[in-house]
Amino acid sequence: ATLISRAIGERLFCIFVDNGLLRKGEAEQVMAGYRHLGLNVKVVDASQRFYAELNGVTDPERKRKIIGKGFIDVFLEQAESLTGIQ
Repeated sequence: ATLISRAIGERLFCIFVDNGLLRKGEAEQVMAGYRHLGLNVKVVDASQRFYAELNGVTDPERKRKIIGKGFIDVFLEQAESLTGIQ
């Protein structure tokens, strides 16, 4: 992302999906790093969505699939909401 940002600047739109499963304060730490790099990043707090989808799930493989699909779904929703992008 840093290399692309250097090449195309503010035309790069990054999306950081906070699924609520990171360590305490880690999302803020990651965002501080992105800002330090000058990246154009949109933060999406999808933690409640992930919690709801994972509620009661105990099988690790099923959790992994729910989390992976959740990331893709949230990313696509956010990407589709951006206008003027091809």
